[in-house]
Amino acid sequence: GLAEGFTAQSGALPGAEELAQSGQLANFSFGQGSLLATPLQVAAMMNTIANGGVYRAPCLLDCALDETSGEELSAFARPQAERVLTEQTAAALRTMLEQTVVEGTAQDASGLPGGAAGQTGQFTAEGKERKNLWFAGFYPAEDPQYTIVVLQDGQTQAAVSSAAVFAQLCTALHWLG
Repeated sequence: GLAEGFTAQSGALPGAEELAQSGQLANFSFGQGSLLATPLQVAAMMNTIANGGVYRAPCLLDCALDETSGEELSAFARPQAERVLTEQTAAALRTMLEQTVVEGTAQDASGLPGGAAGQTGQFTAEGKERKNLWFAGFYPAEDPQYTIVVLQDGQTQAAVSSAAVFAQLCTALHWLG
């Protein structure tokens, strides 16, 4: 399945096409089943969907800087982009993620200029009251520029939903842009 394939060697999304075509796609979210992924892997997955099915490895550092002058010393190489989903599958996933924001569990992220797309999730440790609350998505939905994952770790009751935190970040990015 997608969960197992995503944590495999390259971190890409093998198995996603099969999941989408098998009719199980609606059952998949990172709040259900046994998905083992880090926030960075979930961000890479969302970014792949936002990017029309093309996977680009997350890049945490762009270049090395001289610590005194701040001058760029050398740019770091970036891995080659790789198509892991067909454009049609990526479009279907984008539509579902947009609908989740408009009329589903992530309505706290709705109303942003250009729209947003994403998925909520919640994990409860067995026998524990504390939960990990998630929202992962991209913004703006029309022309994605940002992929964001919000994780509220070990909450008994969150004061604000993860989707609302996402919306606040997107609003700030909109006004900064």
